[in-house]
Amino acid sequence: MKLIKLIFLSLLLFAAAPAFAQPVLSVNGLNANYTTTHVFVDEVAGDAVPLTILFTPNAANLTQVEFFSNVNRRDRATTDADGDGVEDGIRPPSGDLVVAGADTHYFKAYAMTNIGSGQYRYIINATKCGAYRLTARYKVTGNPSWIYYNNFLSQRDHAIVVSPKKARDIVLYELNAIAVESQGIAQSERSTFVDLWDGPGARSFNATNAKFNLNYITNLGVNWLWFQPVHPNGIVGRFTDPDTSLPFEVGSPYAVKNFFEINPLMSKANTRAAALEEFTNFVAAADNAGVSIMLDAAFNHTAHDCELGASGVFYWGGVGNPNNWQPTDDIRNRESRVYSRTDAYDMRASGTGNIAPAPDRYDFGKWTDVKDVYFGRYAALWVNSGSSGAHQNEGDWFDNTIGSESSSGGGNGHFDQPSSRAASCHTDEPSQALIQPARCALRPLRCSPIDRSFCFLRQQLALDFEAI
Repeated sequence: MKLIKLIFLSLLLFAAAPAFAQPVLSVNGLNANYTTTHVFVDEVAGDAVPLTILFTPNAANLTQVEFFSNVNRRDRATTDADGDGVEDGIRPPSGDLVVAGADTHYFKAYAMTNIGSGQYRYIINATKCGAYRLTARYKVTGNPSWIYYNNFLSQRDHAIVVSPKKARDIVLYELNAIAVESQGIAQSERSTFVDLWDGPGARSFNATNAKFNLNYITNLGVNWLWFQPVHPNGIVGRFTDPDTSLPFEVGSPYAVKNFFEINPLMSKANTRAAALEEFTNFVAAADNAGVSIMLDAAFNHTAHDCELGASGVFYWGGVGNPNNWQPTDDIRNRESRVYSRTDAYDMRASGTGNIAPAPDRYDFGKWTDVKDVYFGRYAALWVNSGSSGAHQNEGDWFDNTIGSESSSGGGNGHFDQPSSRAASCHTDEPSQALIQPARCALRPLRCSPIDRSFCFLRQQLALDFEAI
């Protein structure tokens, strides 16, 4: 009874006492808790937009106060400062290992200046486009550990998005290359890239159904063209034409068979080589006309029969490619673990027989012509048909463990190279052959957050920023 009275008295005293305030962090006057600051720069012109970080730890006996971020450090995303075999942009070393001023890591710590009244300040200039995170931390006398802003209940990192100034002036026109000037369903009646600028071999211009060209676009005031995916489309799993009982000739542009080629239907010769030539010639013509190109690309799924490509052979075929894999080999037949497992999206497929359809969600159906690329285990993942509303989970965690191939749940993140290299492969996709000499960007829908899998995206985003 005496113990109960003491506990009750303690609760009364705690309720009557002023609560310890949580730390307060702001960026350019905006409360930093789970918010975003968006600024625009012209990297070529050397723009620098100041970001004023103010931090009030609301703690006594402070010995160190720092802000911690990867702002401007996108070029270091591929480094591996701690030598764990995983790029730091995917799995950075513990922040506790990063000393203020050290410049060898993807994230950097900056000592803040005490400006009085318990507040600390640092001003950093945003100079490089990218999507970044920012938090703050402090130490107190007698405690060697860092105390982070987001250690406190309901507080999250702040996002910094630095975009090209040119993005503010985009007037966008979305199109499908083979449909925008189509005059029928036969190959000869569809438009190809050469038709889009009236280049050599293009169909004759007419104001009724062959009027699309760069002059038409610029007269509308458009300065960007956003193409639905331009890659070859898969055959396996494609919907069947009820009139012929054969797969539809075109298929979905989002069921990609090869991320490194252009759809042959987008050329007069109906070959991949000709399509690449038509595409690059069109992009050069668009560049001369002041029109930039944006390519849509869905990296969270592929066609059933998606090909390795040269990068796939490099990333998955082993050193020296001892088994003589070919770029035209299907990924599913060479490394099925690139994909999620049927009704177990937190696990990898173990073979071609249990590759899961995309997407992982169950609340709006499946796309039967595509297979789901394994993302890893994370808070918002729909694990199986028993999940409900998982995409709304606000948890901020990603399971970077490896675990057992036959197990799921905590400690079984399958975060190793077979999965990780999926994104590595994807980032190689917008090669210089596709991008130059034009102003060309890509709009990835989603990326796989697994080790080198980030690469199938990382280089692409860098090209995006540089090209704009």
